[in-house]
Amino acid sequence: MASKRNGEAVSMVLPSMKHDNSVANPPLESMITKEVRHILTNISQKSTKADLFSSTASTSSNKNILTDMEELIHKVADSNMDTGDISRTIDKIRNTYARALRTMSERLEDSISARSHDLVTLADKVDKLTRMMESETMPQRKVLDRLYYAQMDERRNRVSRAHLKTFQWLFRHKSEDDTLWDDFLGWLFSLDTHTMYWIRGKAGSRKSTLMRELDQKIAQQRDFHEWTIGSEALHASSYLWNAGSVEQKSLTGLLLSLVHQLFQQRADLVEHSVTSNRWQIASERGVALRNWSDDELKQVLKTFARQACPDAKILFLVDGLDEYDGDDQERLSMIAFLEALAAEDGVKICVSSRPWVIYKDAFKFCPQLWLEELTKGDISLYVHDHLLGSQLFRVQQQRYPKLLTNIADEIIQKAAGVFLWVRLVVQELLKRLRDGAFAAELLKQLHAIPPDLDDYFMRMMETIDQRYRQDASIMLQIALHRMDFTFDQTNPDSKHVAGPDLLLLHLKYLDDEEAPNFVNSKDFRPLRYDDDEEVSFWIETLD
Repeated sequence: MASKRNGEAVSMVLPSMKHDNSVANPPLESMITKEVRHILTNISQKSTKADLFSSTASTSSNKNILTDMEELIHKVADSNMDTGDISRTIDKIRNTYARALRTMSERLEDSISARSHDLVTLADKVDKLTRMMESETMPQRKVLDRLYYAQMDERRNRVSRAHLKTFQWLFRHKSEDDTLWDDFLGWLFSLDTHTMYWIRGKAGSRKSTLMRELDQKIAQQRDFHEWTIGSEALHASSYLWNAGSVEQKSLTGLLLSLVHQLFQQRADLVEHSVTSNRWQIASERGVALRNWSDDELKQVLKTFARQACPDAKILFLVDGLDEYDGDDQERLSMIAFLEALAAEDGVKICVSSRPWVIYKDAFKFCPQLWLEELTKGDISLYVHDHLLGSQLFRVQQQRYPKLLTNIADEIIQKAAGVFLWVRLVVQELLKRLRDGAFAAELLKQLHAIPPDLDDYFMRMMETIDQRYRQDASIMLQIALHRMDFTFDQTNPDSKHVAGPDLLLLHLKYLDDEEAPNFVNSKDFRPLRYDDDEEVSFWIETLD
């Protein structure tokens, strides 16, 4: 940039312009030098600022300034300088620089003036948007707060993520000769189907993991461009969990979760989806909203879909229908509602469950997949990655090249698609390796492991030393009791209240359980955290 070059030239000259006692007229030279330094310093400082507007600066003016500066520098450097020439050169630089600044200023003013209308318009829009947000935030927030419950995302967050590269087959169109499952993307992208998609699988087959992977990809809008093209993509998910709180295993909790997620994505539709009475109450300060009924929540979902779907597509994911805490009639009622919701234009619903008779009958005409039949490749990938990730196993593999193949083949055959069984078996084999087992011992251990998950858990219990079985039973009962004790203190309308988290430290009191009334004894006291010796003792004991 010319202005930048000017600044650099001036910066190089300024340090060299010091008073020279050999010059004939020191007072005059001092005065001129001071004036020149003042002008050049000013130019140097302003050159940096001028860079911002260099696109509007006159190139010829910059060249003239630089030429005049060079001429002045040569004259100042000449001890036989003519003070008149120097004065005229200084005036010339001043005039040229002033013209350049005026040109930049005029062009900058023109640019600002041309954009002033846009700036005013933008400011008006921001002001209107701010006022609208201030007027709408309060009722919308009250509605969202009333929908929320503390464990809403707990089950989703507990579900383990898919192993790297597994379940990728779901996100590709299947080949026509593959009859094991119905094309998921074909169902999602179709415009004429109002049926749900059913993911069925045994306990431990990682249905929830697959649903979470699908949930994540939808949220990132990956692999689904054909479905969302030209439309806004909305989605909401719910993970039913029978071991959780009342809300986590009920229709009410499912509906609250779905509505809450949709309203978070489209807050502008809150007012148009809830009843006018609820919206009016939400708009009044200091007035609390009443609890939601299932019927009201169902209607809100349908209304939202009708309001949004002319310009949007909605995908609902409902994991664990078999985890729902209700009788068969209540299960059929839930299925009927989901079918009615799936019939709305622009709405797709994917559900998962164990292959219970009630779901087989309800979804027999729906596109579906049987998870155990499709995960052999995923199981093989998991086994290879985890076993080869062990240095101890790689040593055995070098000595017995067929070891990995033999183990992987037997695991795949015995697992019958149950990923939980696979994970437990791989962990057990790796533990045996760390304990010093060789290849033959690993295969022998694998042969002895029962293929059924329930039998496997029973075997785990039976391997506990007889002396410690009572303690193990007590620990399991405490853990199970904690799962049932799920009072939610954050929700005053909840029928349950969350108890304290179960800590490993709590189990230290098991040593005192022989005295039934030990909690009331004088020796029962809190752990003294200021006693380093006592704290260290319990850390080592519980390690």
